[in-house]
Amino acid sequence: MNAQLRTSLGLIILVLLVAFASPARAQMISRTNSVITLGGFNSPDTVPPHVDTTDNCYTAFVHVTDSGLEPNGIDTESGIDIVTLDSLYNMSLISDIPGFIEGSDVDTTGYGMEVEDITKPGILIVRIFDVAGNETTVTSTYAPFGALMEPKSQNFGDWFLDQPKIAYDTIYNFGVIPFPISGIELKEGNRGFSIHDSAGGPLDLSQIPAGGHRVIEIEFQPSAIGASFDTLVFAGLCTDENVALAGAGVTPNWSLDSATW
Repeated sequence: MNAQLRTSLGLIILVLLVAFASPARAQMISRTNSVITLGGFNSPDTVPPHVDTTDNCYTAFVHVTDSGLEPNGIDTESGIDIVTLDSLYNMSLISDIPGFIEGSDVDTTGYGMEVEDITKPGILIVRIFDVAGNETTVTSTYAPFGALMEPKSQNFGDWFLDQPKIAYDTIYNFGVIPFPISGIELKEGNRGFSIHDSAGGPLDLSQIPAGGHRVIEIEFQPSAIGASFDTLVFAGLCTDENVALAGAGVTPNWSLDSATW
């Protein structure tokens, strides 16, 4: 039996369930070289361990149980015997706390995972065996999702009162699907800065295509002498980027006297 559980963010968890009656004292060696001891001959337990998942952006948790009744409604499942790492790439495996003890035959455990570099794909494969030898293989894959804003700061330096100065920031969608924008705004909004699309018009808050980018125009037009600071805030699903803005209003250090031509 196969089941596929998809998280809200591109973390996909594929569950492969394998049930069988095991021969007496058979052994298998996983890729991590831990010995898997199978249960007794013709064990009544033919139900693999169960899993369910929760996720939060770039992390997920897999809850494992082996505590229900068998299909005959009489016998109980045999308990979890082995939880072993098969393979991983760009993912961190986080053991349950307290950690699972091999051969403890507990009826519930779990483990977490976290994507290490959100701009790259990842995979994590974990194999779970109960005492009877039934196996559940959990394959978790991550497809890049998210966006970044660069550069992370803009310093306009000294600039003349009531005169505009322009700079640009760029939002990059590094994901494999369109990125939805929740909002782009200035934290304060009254410090002499304003934001526009790349041509100086209203902001475009539509989705950014996969692998695409969007340019944001930032204008500084000081109305008072002295330093000004604000923060450009960009938000989307599982994304919260801040760009520090700084500038100072000054008066010209030159003057134009009357002249005769």
